[in-house]
Amino acid sequence: ACAVLVAAAGWLTERVRLGADNRAAYARVEREVRAEFDRMASTLARVAQAEAATAEPVLRRAAEERDLRPLFERAAQLVNGDTAEPLSVTVYATDGTPLAWAGRPSELIAGPRGNVPSVDRISGPASLFVAPGPLGFRLVCIQPVSAGAGRAAPRLGVVAAERLFSEQASVGNASSERFSIETDR
Repeated sequence: ACAVLVAAAGWLTERVRLGADNRAAYARVEREVRAEFDRMASTLARVAQAEAATAEPVLRRAAEERDLRPLFERAAQLVNGDTAEPLSVTVYATDGTPLAWAGRPSELIAGPRGNVPSVDRISGPASLFVAPGPLGFRLVCIQPVSAGAGRAAPRLGVVAAERLFSEQASVGNASSERFSIETDR
């Protein structure tokens, strides 16, 4: 009798937790992954926009007159504001030179000089993408910093907010083609 009760409880628990069949289980996992991805993307966009707002008045000044301390301070506040989220923020000049950063940023795809983000990432519009890195895949949000609004406003720089999206189990066999994302269950 106890064995039947344990088996029934196990079957019921499995059905509630995983779903009635494979299709229900796949749908649940898809919903969970999408919700987690949306949450990460929203956080990165909020952080990138906040740093861009701080960067705009600083980057309007001539390079030799810029005080970059507010950029470092705001980046540190944004990164340290949510300790559960392993974020990093970098402010780049239009040529890809990092001006201020906080957290553990990593290089975006190397450009022609070998140590700067690819020009298309810097000169393009606001974007969200997944990039491979030595520790795993990173979710990166790019936010342009412009002098004013509209397409005609000159670009002053760009902010990249990023977080580790999928950790590598070991660095030695890191694949740039496959990744996994942990879910709650």
